[in-house]
Amino acid sequence: MAAVRGSDVLEASQVRIYSSAGRVIGAGFLVAADVVCTCAHVVARALGVSDGAEQAPGKSLDLDFPLLVGRPGARATAVSWRPGGADVALLRLDAAVEGGRPVQLVDGTGVWGHTFRVFGYPARADDGVWASGTLRAGQGSGWLQMEAREPGPRIEEGFSGAPVWDDAQDGVVGMTVAAERGDRTAYLLPSAELIDERTLPPVCPFKGLEAFTEDDAEFFHGRDRDIARVHTAVRGRAVTLVAGPSGCGKSSLVRAGVLPRMRAEGMSVSELRPVPGVRAAAVLARGLIGVLEPRLGEVERLAKAEELAGLLENADDVPTELRGRVLARGERAGHVVFVDQLEEFAAAPPTSSATPCSSSPRCRPRTSSGQ
Repeated sequence: MAAVRGSDVLEASQVRIYSSAGRVIGAGFLVAADVVCTCAHVVARALGVSDGAEQAPGKSLDLDFPLLVGRPGARATAVSWRPGGADVALLRLDAAVEGGRPVQLVDGTGVWGHTFRVFGYPARADDGVWASGTLRAGQGSGWLQMEAREPGPRIEEGFSGAPVWDDAQDGVVGMTVAAERGDRTAYLLPSAELIDERTLPPVCPFKGLEAFTEDDAEFFHGRDRDIARVHTAVRGRAVTLVAGPSGCGKSSLVRAGVLPRMRAEGMSVSELRPVPGVRAAAVLARGLIGVLEPRLGEVERLAKAEELAGLLENADDVPTELRGRVLARGERAGHVVFVDQLEEFAAAPPTSSATPCSSSPRCRPRTSSGQ
């Protein structure tokens, strides 16, 4: 199973695609942090070009993430284009969207009888509707047949480009491409046909002795029970300490297991790691200044962080006020402070080791020592 619950990832991946006139055209979903998969015909209609255009349209289009908090918008441009039978387009976002999570693609063969769910935008339902049903088998076209459950919405125009979630495999089995008019039968393109390896080169899931990061969450398996225990502790305590022998995987557990789950629940995260020769208060200030002053340039941010570090070291009332400001500027569910290599901070003088968010039930510091 993935480190983050399947339903959370599916919702965090969902994209809604607009025409230049602001009309909802179809769906899409993240297959990498900055890459959206959708149908080529959805992109063509959004940009007002021919469905059969041989070259990818050079214009960017508008989209948003309707199931994320605040429905963040973005712009993207087609970087892989396979119209016609394949009907796949991969779009590169101008910038990755905070809270967006790529789905895990699973095998599209041998799925007869598996239940599925899919989210699309049929006529007069721009906010989207969920449909569910049963997967069947492949057709001569290479598409996979699916039957929408009754009662419930049919899969129709507006679902094109939507990811189809296989409940049995806990992942996306393919992308919705077509539906029978007035019927409950629809078709998906299996997951194996979606990825263009020139756009998304294969990634080796084996890290060797390197720690896993948040970007590696999809490859982090086998520690679901530990993830659940730490997640529960962080949600219920002001401070949680993860301790163990060096190299046992504490940082990987937190970064690739716990933090993605916290982000999916609407929390923001600051990571603190000791820097040789840099005071603990300065590390804390640099970690939080981006939350407090997100629009500053790099040089201004460093100057403000040094100013904040001085206040932390010399003013007793600053930590309490800082905690409140971080909570006010963080995400709706609170803010997590993840402190890696805690033992190096513990050796610092007491006046340099403030953790200002530790007493708030909404601001959940994460403290961890070692790798």
